[in-house]
Amino acid sequence: MQASRSSKSAADSPCDTSAQQCQDFEASAASNTPELTFFYDGQCPLCMKEIRMLNRWNTSASVAFVNLLSTEAMIAFPEVDIDDAQKSLLAFTSDGATLRGVDATYAVWAALGKGHWMAPLNWRWLRPITLLAYRVFARYRHQLALLLTGQRRCASCELPAPPANKTDLKN
Repeated sequence: MQASRSSKSAADSPCDTSAQQCQDFEASAASNTPELTFFYDGQCPLCMKEIRMLNRWNTSASVAFVNLLSTEAMIAFPEVDIDDAQKSLLAFTSDGATLRGVDATYAVWAALGKGHWMAPLNWRWLRPITLLAYRVFARYRHQLALLLTGQRRCASCELPAPPANKTDLKN
């Protein structure tokens, strides 16, 4: 399955799903094709915590983060079944490969230069456990979010623009 590669602005675009004001950040610009397009659940508090952290590291716009619940953003990806993508993380590489679940997680961290932190996900002896743990997390993420954050769904799911370059992180 190949991701469509339409030009996206670096501006935030609103999302009207579930009568919430969400914002979706598209990291790619017309002249910069991202290495990875990563789809996320913009209403999951735990997911959003991780996406915000990853987005801060996305200084070279190597990853385009796409909120599955953003009607405007998903127009560019008609091949994505949103219900299916909600069940397991989804990412498209720039060469058209489709990654799911643990592989998508590892790919986004690796694209941001942090793959070494997620390397254990791919250790041969640990992989069956990580695959099972991910399936449990994906299925029960909203209940886990309620336990850990007191929120089942985000009240405000904003994804700010990442810093323009690494020097912005120091200021």
